[in-house]
Amino acid sequence: MKLKTSIAIFALTAKMAFAQNGWISAGTPYTTLQINCLFNDTISDRLYAAGQVLNPSFSKLAILYYDGVTWNNIGNADNQTRGITRFNNDIIVSGFFSKINGVDVNNIARYDGTNWYSFGNFNGFVWNVKVLNDTLYAMGAFSMVDSLLCNGIAKWTGSSWKPVFSFPYVGAYVYDAEIYQGDLYLGGNSFYIGTTDYNDIVVYKNGAWQMVGNGILGGTSFVDKLLAYKNELIIAGIIWRSASNTGDGIQKWNGSSWSDLGMGLRTGTNPNNSAPHVHDMKIHNNELYVAGVFDYADSLYAKHLAKWDGEKWCNFPTQDFIATNLVVDIYHDTIFTGCGYDTLNSDTINYLAKMLSLQPLGCRVTGIDEKQNNEAEGMVVYPNPANEYLNFLHFESNSTIIVTDMAGQLIIKTNLGSNQKLDISNLSSGIYFIRVQSSKNVQTLKLLKQ
Repeated sequence: MKLKTSIAIFALTAKMAFAQNGWISAGTPYTTLQINCLFNDTISDRLYAAGQVLNPSFSKLAILYYDGVTWNNIGNADNQTRGITRFNNDIIVSGFFSKINGVDVNNIARYDGTNWYSFGNFNGFVWNVKVLNDTLYAMGAFSMVDSLLCNGIAKWTGSSWKPVFSFPYVGAYVYDAEIYQGDLYLGGNSFYIGTTDYNDIVVYKNGAWQMVGNGILGGTSFVDKLLAYKNELIIAGIIWRSASNTGDGIQKWNGSSWSDLGMGLRTGTNPNNSAPHVHDMKIHNNELYVAGVFDYADSLYAKHLAKWDGEKWCNFPTQDFIATNLVVDIYHDTIFTGCGYDTLNSDTINYLAKMLSLQPLGCRVTGIDEKQNNEAEGMVVYPNPANEYLNFLHFESNSTIIVTDMAGQLIIKTNLGSNQKLDISNLSSGIYFIRVQSSKNVQTLKLLKQ
């Protein structure tokens, strides 16, 4: 059954109304409750989006793509879509659905550009689909696929779905897979054999499934995303440093040991209050974009979105409308993010926003001195953007604060007082550079004054 509709994006004047700190509506049609997945298909030059996008004409959830000009509806499912990818000449979608455009399917379907087809019988939801080394993998909370025991992970052989190395973890929730150093890694939750907990991440190595180091520790921890990046494996999800993990929300594996990404992520000023939850990661121009529920990356205020280049974290202008960040992708050098609210300044954004520039506000290199000196760790400058005051958390009280404009002209030079605040209410709106000098380190960041 063929169905494809095209929906014009909002007019330019509507776009300009949304522009706050560079964020505007992505112009998605219909009523959206949540965007679960974004996929930049570089073959067709399209950005796919799906989740809970209600098409009122069919009372179904639409599967959309954006071509840089218009949003197009290619299918309407009876329940949520969780994953999208391209495999050969087809678009593969996965989720919780049983019909797309009236075609009977079982949590996974195939679209050839014209029609939808059933693509296997999965007896539970399919959380994710991913192509690794030209092989298509499906992951989720299913146990059986086409009458074969698979336990949450299956691969397409060209004519049928098959189990993956007899994956033995009965009842496992597999959320992602990645190949690193030639071995297959799986991340998720409830990886048990009998009463032995394999702590949410395993690898198939030397002919057997094995734990990865000590795994991800903590009873409420789990792995959402795996991504090979710059000769390391990045692991992300709900990860607690307080549960004896290396990082909060994200950490990396080099094949033999765990380490943090700089000073990592955290929520609020007290990392023990709650763990960051990284929902999504994407690589663009050899840089790693990270989206989820967190407030800081290293010491930068980075509400729900940050970038890691292998050495330093960078932040972007943020708004409270990004109450949570479920997904992120980069299309035509524009950041698209599934955000947590329906409106921005009373204008509808339909839970999908885009950032007009890839230029970060600022970046922070975690130096050797900072790593070796506990007093330097946890230093924070917030909020950013700011209106009246900047707060300097965990800096020396006699630190020198230097504020310059984009032309390099000195605007403010002062010493940080004991209250660790700087009055910026008299500054004009715009971008400034803040340099903080103490006896132990120097930090420079970009400030957006509202």
